[in-house]
Amino acid sequence: MKKIFLLFAIVITSVSITANAGTSNPLKEKDLKYQISNEIREKLSSPVYISYINKDLSGKVTCKMNVNENGKISISDVQSKNKNLNTYITKKINSLNLWTGLEYSGKSYSYTINFK
Repeated sequence: MKKIFLLFAIVITSVSITANAGTSNPLKEKDLKYQISNEIREKLSSPVYISYINKDLSGKVTCKMNVNENGKISISDVQSKNKNLNTYITKKINSLNLWTGLEYSGKSYSYTINFK
């Protein structure tokens, strides 16, 4: 039941990103940034199956994302002192299939993620 709810939440969030991308105004762009942060938060709250020798995934990560010309949202940079955390964040976020409207192409967003 929990998996069905999570899947439903992801689908609703994905639909919301597409629906919010219709116009290019500051409020819609703020909504897009909020939606992306929700997607990342949901993905990172899923169970961690650690495949690293060093199981320490604590620290602060700065993640920069860009909207490509075709509307695909992708990671441009991940920075942290913890290399395992960099790899973990990159894999998790790359597994998301984030898209938005073409009017946001060229936009960049930066997120700071704190793991304790």
